[in-house]
Amino acid sequence: MPRSPAATGRRTTGGGGTAEPVGTAALGDGTGDASAARTGSGPRRLDESCRYFLVRPRRVQAWREADEMRERVLVRNGRLTRMTPPDTAKTDLRFYLRSARDALLWKLEGLPEYDVRRPLTPTGTNLLGLVKHAAGVELGYLGDTFGRPSGEPLPWLADGAEPNADMWATAEESREDVVGLYRRAWAHADATIEALPLDTAGRVPWWPDGRNELTLHHAVVRVIADTHRHAGHADILRELMDGAVGMNESNTSLPSDDPAWWEAYRNRLERAAREA
Repeated sequence: MPRSPAATGRRTTGGGGTAEPVGTAALGDGTGDASAARTGSGPRRLDESCRYFLVRPRRVQAWREADEMRERVLVRNGRLTRMTPPDTAKTDLRFYLRSARDALLWKLEGLPEYDVRRPLTPTGTNLLGLVKHAAGVELGYLGDTFGRPSGEPLPWLADGAEPNADMWATAEESREDVVGLYRRAWAHADATIEALPLDTAGRVPWWPDGRNELTLHHAVVRVIADTHRHAGHADILRELMDGAVGMNESNTSLPSDDPAWWEAYRNRLERAAREA
């Protein structure tokens, strides 16, 4: 960067190999002070006088990932570009759907075959069954509902299947089978979200005629809510089994990891419940 932009009329911004030259032109006396007064922002009071410059960048690029904004260049050759704005709604929906999926599968990690299958509530709730159910939900709401069948055989959802057959895994259905199905359901659902506008109308095959229409936006929100609900179930089941807790693999979101703190906390809640 030139030591004195005023002397050369040019300077460089940015860093490394991506630095871009920009043109500068000194403003007249009083203009900078007027701008600072209008915007409430200006240079600190210094012993030496300050100069203001009108900066005309040749190139401005948004600091976003490529999958968040297809055209990240906002200014090219001094002119605003016709940029495709990011679909922030889809970005948000995908983020919360992915976080729920990851949390649900994470609750299976490190457990033996018996523990991922065994029922832990009077109604039979179990970890692998939650994953099997979640796979069917995604393939149904974000596949069949929008005329995009996956081709995956789901006999537990067919007419005549026994009640709750999607909520547990048979001895013949391996953990790898169920988890693999769930991951393929992710890919199929993600492709639907990518391909269709959020206001696309679909029809849920298992809802009553005349009341079975919904938008893709509605369907994605429904799947997110269902998956997060079952991830919460899985969180409790896993804690009851071996004490493992946490919101996700990288963030427990808990105030302490000290067992003594939790014992005292639980005892306090127990006393409060008995005193109520």
